Amino acid sequence: MTARGASFILAALVALPIALGCDRPSRPVEQAPAQIDAPVTLLRAPAGPDEPDLDLHHEWLAARVDQRVDTPRFEWPYRPFSEFVVLNGVGHRALLLLPSLDGEISRVSFKVDVPAESDDELVAAVALVSKFAPESDGVDVGWAIAAADVDPATVPLQRLRLAGGPPDAWREVRVDLAPHRGRTIWIVLASHDAKNRHNDWLLWGDPRVRAKRRAEPVVVDLAAPATLTRRPRAVPWDAATVFKSHALFGADGPYYGRPAWLREAFPWLASLRFLSSLGGNYGPTLAREDAERKTQPDFVPSFEVDIAGRYEFLREFLRDGRGASPGPIEHQFDWHAFDALNASAASAGLDMTFNLAAAPERFTGGTGSYPTYRFNELPVTDESGWKTYVGALVRHLAEQPWYPRAWFSFFSEPNCVWVEQEGAVRKVGFQGDATQYARQYLWTWQAMAPALAGAPISLGPWVVETRRISPAAENLAEYLRALVDAFRAAGEPLPPWRAFSFNLYETPQLTLESFASEKIPVTRQILAAVLGRNDLPIRIEELGIHPLVSAAFEKATAVSLGTTRWEMAWHAEAAAQLLEAGIEQAASWFPVLMIYPPNQSLRAYASYLFASIVVGAVEWAATPDGTLSAVPRAADAATPSEVGIRLGGRHTDRIGVLTASEPGGRIHRLAVWSYPRFATLDGRPAESGAATEQVELALPPRADGAWRVRILAYADQSPLPADADIPVRTLRSAIFGGLPSFGLRELTASDRLRLSVEPGALYLLEADFVASK
Repeated sequence: MTARGASFILAALVALPIALGCDRPSRPVEQAPAQIDAPVTLLRAPAGPDEPDLDLHHEWLAARVDQRVDTPRFEWPYRPFSEFVVLNGVGHRALLLLPSLDGEISRVSFKVDVPAESDDELVAAVALVSKFAPESDGVDVGWAIAAADVDPATVPLQRLRLAGGPPDAWREVRVDLAPHRGRTIWIVLASHDAKNRHNDWLLWGDPRVRAKRRAEPVVVDLAAPATLTRRPRAVPWDAATVFKSHALFGADGPYYGRPAWLREAFPWLASLRFLSSLGGNYGPTLAREDAERKTQPDFVPSFEVDIAGRYEFLREFLRDGRGASPGPIEHQFDWHAFDALNASAASAGLDMTFNLAAAPERFTGGTGSYPTYRFNELPVTDESGWKTYVGALVRHLAEQPWYPRAWFSFFSEPNCVWVEQEGAVRKVGFQGDATQYARQYLWTWQAMAPALAGAPISLGPWVVETRRISPAAENLAEYLRALVDAFRAAGEPLPPWRAFSFNLYETPQLTLESFASEKIPVTRQILAAVLGRNDLPIRIEELGIHPLVSAAFEKATAVSLGTTRWEMAWHAEAAAQLLEAGIEQAASWFPVLMIYPPNQSLRAYASYLFASIVVGAVEWAATPDGTLSAVPRAADAATPSEVGIRLGGRHTDRIGVLTASEPGGRIHRLAVWSYPRFATLDGRPAESGAATEQVELALPPRADGAWRVRILAYADQSPLPADADIPVRTLRSAIFGGLPSFGLRELTASDRLRLSVEPGALYLLEADFVASK
């Protein structure tokens, strides 16, 4: 990679917090500054250790709220805090709860049914907001448990005093709920200051009711498939998303070397998805705004303008601005550099999804808007010109030799909104409303369809929000209804969509656990109700941990979140969730981010490698020279017909498993990981009770031999008891020199094997039956 290419990529990565995804913190406009008198939702605590936590942060709207704040702060009532907060190496999402006026107590009360068979506890972390804590004299934190027939506003509180000054760590609140089994209770969280409320910004970090950790080992019985969720074999994580085509590929080839290297580096990859790759990324407005900012003392040039100035092809293949003429649109195309860019990407040998995210300025009223994603966010106003542009573009693409491997999607997150702190709803990305979007989609399809020649298109990517996260952003059904209405009014059948797509991120407001339990069911319900499509496959066009989370973690710890065990476990859990939810394909940002120093040590490489080995998509070997080799498995090789899944997020022990066996059952492969609830530095407990779990593998009993087991993991992990006398062979990655080295252990087992799985650890196991002689 050239220095010029490296500088561009680093600039692009710096821009990722505004470029990736739309899952953003918000509060509902319905929120009032005083007591909220709304129906209270009855929640249910976990009945046992094999049920997920009751996440009170996620259920924040279910609470009864008793709070009075003054007019200057009316925009700061109880709500999810907008930032991901990291203290002493531990990160939490949090609820903001300021004390009330006149020395009164602010309370939020959750009504919870505690099953009779449960053994649960309430756990939360508390702290003051770091920005304001230095000027606070401290605040009282309160909590209580009360019977459901008692007014929660009258319940006495247990208290602790948080001192003012910069917080150095989270303080834990932990309450045993065993005395309340079989009852419905109020769980009350409170803040109070009888004197000086100044800057008492209290955070309740990740409050949740969880089952207590059990002492016995987690048993994974390979001889009893019913103990695991079974799913047909698939590799939904086989795509990578790219920040616009020029982020990896240039007219003379990709910045990192041979295009085929991508497949060698990530042998599970089958497809690339290019964000905003079909125009509308550059225009005269973007250049003018950049020039006007040069007089500001904190001016930082837009990387998009800078690159466009050095690479003419980035001014788009349709002249839009400098060099444009008033002649017919058909005469304004210059395909040479654009074709070279796409041919270079296609030579990687992967399928490609081209995302049409924006329109050149000549079709949006002669101006543009680029505040968020660095593509033009204004709606199309010139129907005739836009249709001419789209038709010419698709006809040209259809002539390219790689076209049979192409998918298309449009537009990017048109329903994304941001709710300001004062309650105003601001559109992020596409600036039109649902009706304007539907009209633009109709025009685009009418121009595209005659030239598409059967190339598949997906509907999206969208933002999928639910009322429990942000009522103001729960608008997917509205946009889809507008789309149906627009096509019906035009007498057009709906397009033959091959998939529905949305973007999925871990954000300061949302964890991975809500994906399969909430977003997927909501999506399927909406598709059935609005489109009448129960059969439409689901794709994820952008998958990852949002830069708002990663940046906060690195700022607080000086450690990249991608180098931590927690993020490695997050990706392992994400791969399992994709498979469990039946997702057709997901395009992670991870492969692209891993290419460039200093990101080569991203531990999630093992997450996708191990999952791909288990499902039979990748073969691995330890070469004599100490290298770990991984290649795509031959297309005609026998592979598992189904995969067993145990999601860590659905169990108190947080142990996740993917397992599959070769036809005939002579070889079993497993990926086993521990998925901590909260992002944390390696070796630092993020929660009380987090400990190394004992996982017992029950191998199918055989009287005619034994199981030869190979255990592969990063060398800084120890899967076996400390006294196990098993040699460890050190292996290095064949591709990424910056990765930690791997450790390979080989041993023999008859029917049982016990692993020690530390928080965030990940292991690959391969058990091969060897018959007795």
